[in-house]
Amino acid sequence: MRNIKSIAISTIILIALLLVGATLFLAKSSQLNTIYVSGAIENKEWAYDFQRAAEYLNQYGIQPKLIETTGPIEVATLLSDPKSKLNAAFVFDGLLTQVQAENLYSLGSFSFDPIWIFYNDKMVGNPSSIDDIAKQKVLLGPKESDSYALTKKLFELNGINIEENSNFVPLPLEERLTAFLSGKAGVMVFSGPFSADVISKSLYAGNKLFEIPNTNNYATKSNFIALTLPAGSIDVNGTMPAKDTKLLATTTLLAVKKDLAPALQLGMLMTAAEMIRANPYKYNDTSIKFPAPMFQSSLETSPTARKYYEDGPPALIKRFPWLLPYWPF
Repeated sequence: MRNIKSIAISTIILIALLLVGATLFLAKSSQLNTIYVSGAIENKEWAYDFQRAAEYLNQYGIQPKLIETTGPIEVATLLSDPKSKLNAAFVFDGLLTQVQAENLYSLGSFSFDPIWIFYNDKMVGNPSSIDDIAKQKVLLGPKESDSYALTKKLFELNGINIEENSNFVPLPLEERLTAFLSGKAGVMVFSGPFSADVISKSLYAGNKLFEIPNTNNYATKSNFIALTLPAGSIDVNGTMPAKDTKLLATTTLLAVKKDLAPALQLGMLMTAAEMIRANPYKYNDTSIKFPAPMFQSSLETSPTARKYYEDGPPALIKRFPWLLPYWPF
């Protein structure tokens, strides 16, 4: 009888241990296979890019889940909050506070996103300075958007507070573009990649792209970088812009929580390498290919990212993508 009782107790203990093990395995499996991502880029490119990225990540056995946000302030708050599910997001270098940055890693730079200032020369003439722009009615992104945050920063560097200047009118992108193209304002500001429709639509309508003077001076006083947009790089006919144009831009980083599984970090890097579009910009007369390491940013570079940029992706993972969540790090 004792033997039977001992066997029964042992069986119960074994079953309990198996249940605990299964629970831990499932929790770990979820950590290794699910990532919560967001972006604060103010155009439809982000939604499209997320769908494309999901297809690549699924090959690695990774399930991305999108968390919608109102803009960079909410993204920064959620990403740096240990209790938030959000564990990866595109952020602009320099817009995170030091406290927020302490809990995050950078996986590298993924694009340059210039501040595009378009103007209607028939309405405002040919402005030659930021002060000239500020004297006009300027349409820009909503207050919670990345476009607004970057525009505010640019004008602050010129001693102009856009929140106290009634010439600056925040509007959602589609409404802003419609108002600008219909002549309700002489200037419109947009921040985002060169591939965004708003850029070609503005130029095709006969508007001009403002060239910010002395861009290198901004680069020494802020996180902005000075870029050159080569002549003819916007349209297939090679006519827009008419000349090489100096732009100010921010670098878009992929930021992740420091406790994000290395396998997920590697999967995102490999996905980015597959899907990132070529860009026309020149930085210090050199073309930049993304993703790229960025060691002088506001965020510490992830050890996984450093290894990726030094050695490249594991050959075995490229051949058998489904192994990624279980790859030893």
